[in-house]
Amino acid sequence: MGFLLCKFEEVVTALHHEAKGQPWRGEHITGLVSWTTPHKGWVVFNTDGASKGNPGSAGGGGVLRGDRGEWKWAFTENMGYCSSMKAELKAILRGLRIAKEKGVSRLLVRSDSTVLVGMLRGEMEPNPEHGALIEQCKCLVQEESWEVQISHFYREANKVADMFANIGVTLNTKFTFFYFPPRDVMDVLFADVIGIG
Repeated sequence: MGFLLCKFEEVVTALHHEAKGQPWRGEHITGLVSWTTPHKGWVVFNTDGASKGNPGSAGGGGVLRGDRGEWKWAFTENMGYCSSMKAELKAILRGLRIAKEKGVSRLLVRSDSTVLVGMLRGEMEPNPEHGALIEQCKCLVQEESWEVQISHFYREANKVADMFANIGVTLNTKFTFFYFPPRDVMDVLFADVIGIG
């Protein structure tokens, strides 16, 4: 919600300056957007969802990496016919379950959807259509046996998860788990680790 209020204030300020005939010189920050490693001892879970038609044929996926950017696991899943938001929520739930099963004690969930992150952190009211999935995710996040943080991550730094989500759209099987990175994602993984993603 804070993000939306900030953007609203920028628009109001710009309109105020325009009404007075003054050009508005808003704050503009330029920088390199790339995948970053988490703090030591954390596993990072990048996730994404895709829907061709929104709603349409959908897929989701995610990749879990260690604190040096090293590969842990990944998955891709065909989500059937749904919106990209629902596909991404399903992918987050799947990734949380995988991390839990694998004994991860500190997990950083990164999504490129500010709306989704806001709903999962309780900063935005969830759409009733997604309420059950949001609650399932929150229940897993709040379990005492681990620490989970959820944060927004720019799309440009979420390329590997995006690839897995798009693979899921056309997947013939329902779900595929990867213990090792498939050849298709090796270049993007390498670019992430050296910080040129």
